[in-house]
Amino acid sequence: RRDALLFGEFTGSVLLEVAQDFDVDKLLGGIPHAWVGEVMPEPRISLAESGEVFWQDEISHLAEAWSKPFREVLE
Repeated sequence: RRDALLFGEFTGSVLLEVAQDFDVDKLLGGIPHAWVGEVMPEPRISLAESGEVFWQDEISHLAEAWSKPFREVLE
């Protein structure tokens, strides 16, 4: 699943942001790689498969959820 590629913990993996017309195959040659999505102007993440959005949320909500455990430890 593409969401696992985006959010999973894969040692040695890199997430690259490149221009839409950039030739990734030429740059990476035989290095295994996968397309996981595209950058949008809206501040949210949407997960879709075959054009059907199955999950989305605002970046601010995700940042809040991610930082909450750290704030709780400090209190």
